[in-house]
Amino acid sequence: MRAAGLIAEFNPFHSGHARLIAQMRASGADCVVAVMSGNFVQRGEPAILSDRRRAETALRCGVDLVLQLPVPYALAGAQRFARAGVTMLAALGCAETLWFGSECGDLALLQRAAALTAQETMQPALRAGLDRGLSFAAAREAAVRSIDPAAADVLQSPNNNSVLLFSVNIFPISGKEFFRKFTDSWFVSTTRMNASRYFSLSFLIC
Repeated sequence: MRAAGLIAEFNPFHSGHARLIAQMRASGADCVVAVMSGNFVQRGEPAILSDRRRAETALRCGVDLVLQLPVPYALAGAQRFARAGVTMLAALGCAETLWFGSECGDLALLQRAAALTAQETMQPALRAGLDRGLSFAAAREAAVRSIDPAAADVLQSPNNNSVLLFSVNIFPISGKEFFRKFTDSWFVSTTRMNASRYFSLSFLIC
């Protein structure tokens, strides 16, 4: 059995989620596992619908198993959110493919942006932006833009930002070895679906 995983809030579940799940099935996944926020989502906002209603919708639309992301991680910043979701899917020991949606669809550019944000040499520019009163996101974008404007552009879209944070945790380009304890090899492919683009990270569980 080939299992595939995704991490989402389904707040609410929309056609983009449905297309992504359909693409996961089309790629050969026999089982789709979703890690989902509970009744509260990032930034501490209450979800539009209850966790049970959102899980039921996901199950009716092609997901086979919905796991709830614990509240401390669901309410945390994007980096901890991403890390916790990836950890849960990896701990299952059955998912072969991890899927993300992105506005960009350019995996090389996303990886480039992830690599830049993880570089220690970016810290002085990041701190300078924070000292000027910029938010963390704006300071990070300004720091990246000073080196690579195209990579900075992808930081302006929410799904691209989420993908970038997953990339920092997963791809070796960041220099972080977090995911190596779960994986020994992977490949990445991009797929364009109508106006939305998705990419999959496939990996073999040790």
